[in-house]
Amino acid sequence: MVNNSYTDDLIAQAINKHYMWVLCSIGVPANSLTIVVIMTMQTLTPATFLIATLALVDGCALISKFAFMLLDFYDVPLCKSYFLVYFLSMMANWTLMYICLERFFTLCCPQKMIPIITLRRCLVCLSITAAALLSYLVPVFSVMLFWNYNEDSCWVYDEYEAFLNNYHKWINETLVLFIPYATILVLTIRIVVKLRVNPEENSRSEAQTPGNVNVLQENQSDERVSTTMLLCCAIFFITFTVPSLLYFLIDSESVMYPKTFRQIKFLLYDSTHALNFFLYFLSATRFRRQCCKLFAGCRQSCWRGAGNESGLEEVPLKRSLVK
Repeated sequence: MVNNSYTDDLIAQAINKHYMWVLCSIGVPANSLTIVVIMTMQTLTPATFLIATLALVDGCALISKFAFMLLDFYDVPLCKSYFLVYFLSMMANWTLMYICLERFFTLCCPQKMIPIITLRRCLVCLSITAAALLSYLVPVFSVMLFWNYNEDSCWVYDEYEAFLNNYHKWINETLVLFIPYATILVLTIRIVVKLRVNPEENSRSEAQTPGNVNVLQENQSDERVSTTMLLCCAIFFITFTVPSLLYFLIDSESVMYPKTFRQIKFLLYDSTHALNFFLYFLSATRFRRQCCKLFAGCRQSCWRGAGNESGLEEVPLKRSLVK
């Protein structure tokens, strides 16, 4: 038992010490690149707006977790501001849930939902969600917690200890995991079934006339790209958050290595904020093509800049005149 405990501590500390460095070094640039590619790949639609918002919130979630990890290492009092980490993680999951809702309605009843799902309404929905989450998290962390300078750690006021132990953990897990997970799981299954049963229904949903064939084909291409990216992201989220569900629902002490299991749970969950770009790149041809086009454009710009800095200028070639 002692050996198991020592091994558990050793592995858990190793994971906790390094995993956020790796995820941030990969995830922050990847999410930034996702935003650039999405915004330059096609016209801004509710789906692309939500995907870009997801990348933005994912990147902010990684940055906040990494920053708070470093500040906590130096015993900086963070109790009343730690709500930001929970808020960004919740917003990322709820944004993914809204992408699933948008894709589900667009695929299942496109004619009815086109005038309903708009950019403005998506923005309003995200704003209301953010306000609702903050209205719960800010009072909890600003009123119920305080920094004990004698112990250099966060403590809970005695009058709020029962609420935090008995109710807050359930409310927090429901907001950050249970509601998004259940909704994403159900909608993903419905979308997959819809695509398998009627894969060509969307292409027949509008009358194809000579004047709108090109526009219709371009819109269908955009919809396919958005749906493919969503499915990959949703399946990845559903798979990698299973340990978080198990950790909360079962007795973690019954596991042979509870501390290691806890750190693996954090690692897999935080990976959902970092690796979406690579899923998009591997699954969506148009996304991959646009990404390569951006890299090629940047490389050409760098070459031209290096040539100008070295004092070399392009000299136009003159054709010889044949008399």
